[in-house]
Amino acid sequence: MKASFLVAVRKELLEKASELVPNYGFANASLFHTALGALQEKNEYKDNKIIADVDFAQLFPRGFPIALVEHIVENTNKAAHVRLEESFNKNTILDYVAKNSGSYQVGQYKLPGVKNVVEEAISTKIEALLPYVEYWPEAVALELKPANVPFAVKNLSEFVDNICYYAERMENLGAVIASGNLLLQSRLYYPTVHRDVDKKGHERHQQETDEERFWRGFSSSIPLSGGPHVGGGLLNYGWYIKRTKVLTVFSLAMFSFVGEGKGYSGDTRAMIRCIIDTLL
Repeated sequence: MKASFLVAVRKELLEKASELVPNYGFANASLFHTALGALQEKNEYKDNKIIADVDFAQLFPRGFPIALVEHIVENTNKAAHVRLEESFNKNTILDYVAKNSGSYQVGQYKLPGVKNVVEEAISTKIEALLPYVEYWPEAVALELKPANVPFAVKNLSEFVDNICYYAERMENLGAVIASGNLLLQSRLYYPTVHRDVDKKGHERHQQETDEERFWRGFSSSIPLSGGPHVGGGLLNYGWYIKRTKVLTVFSLAMFSFVGEGKGYSGDTRAMIRCIIDTLL
């Protein structure tokens, strides 16, 4: 049986089961069979012999419930990552600064910072988990089994590291923009629009201003993210401290989220902001 087919079966089975979790939970023995039955309703799987030949023990070596938990965790991590990329992409921020340089220079526009990144990521993650909150303690119990702990740690580390990546970029981008702004202000004349002329002498339609081009070029060669080490092989303690703080915020937020249940809104959100303001 082709590996691509097995991958497709695994993915679709987990997606079907994800839809059923709010009604069945993670530990319900009938969840797998219900999801499998729903999958077999699809035209491409209606031939029972196709599904009968699948070795599900091999497809889910640590069991179907933990595979489902990890599938949901990975999807909610992706949702948070997409949100961070939409909100804190370097080029998006630079374009906004370039188009609103006057507002930025007089202090009417403030760049997003570390706190904004952390709050946005954790809030997005928790909101994505909201449909599963009633049974999430079951998910945690599955993750804490010895065979599953390494994978749970991996997913958690990737989530925290992704948050810190964007947080560090926003932190460093603020310093870069402040330096670039000084250069712009020191110029006696800075044209607002660049004329782009083709070989025939016709002016091309040019949307990007010289100021936007300046920001893109000015920041392109400047690294915005750090690493666990600094020069000479020394540890970058700030790198580890930031990740420890973000992990603390997320852990406390999850405790509050599970305790608050489907009523998640005010209390957990307020607690997240309070902890972020205190630690970051």
